[in-house]
Amino acid sequence: MAKRTFVFGEFEDMISIKDIPVFRALLSKAYDPTLIEILSNVESFFPGITITEGFRDGTGVHSTDPCRAIDLRSRNYTKAQTQTIKNHINNTWIYDPERPEMNCCMVHDVGRGMHFHIQTHPNTARR
Repeated sequence: MAKRTFVFGEFEDMISIKDIPVFRALLSKAYDPTLIEILSNVESFFPGITITEGFRDGTGVHSTDPCRAIDLRSRNYTKAQTQTIKNHINNTWIYDPERPEMNCCMVHDVGRGMHFHIQTHPNTARR
């Protein structure tokens, strides 16, 4: 079967979804309103994001109800742009005021390639 990407919007103002399993996962659970706010903000400043992971079974913030994590493709951006996006998110939101060392956004590779991991906590708020 050919690989397909879902695209919403026009060329420069689009959100794409990696594949059908990710699309289905996005529809399978509610998402934390603060996470949705962060994604909307990121897309407004840095259009053209690609969602590569949403809800998944297991443990961790990708598995909560509502889902509190989403991954975005980072290979579309230069290292400088990636750092700018990460800094924008972490300078705009605090993950948990009781744990200031934690961030809403990190760029990492956990075996599937470098990507943005964006996460929220019940205490996540705008700075």
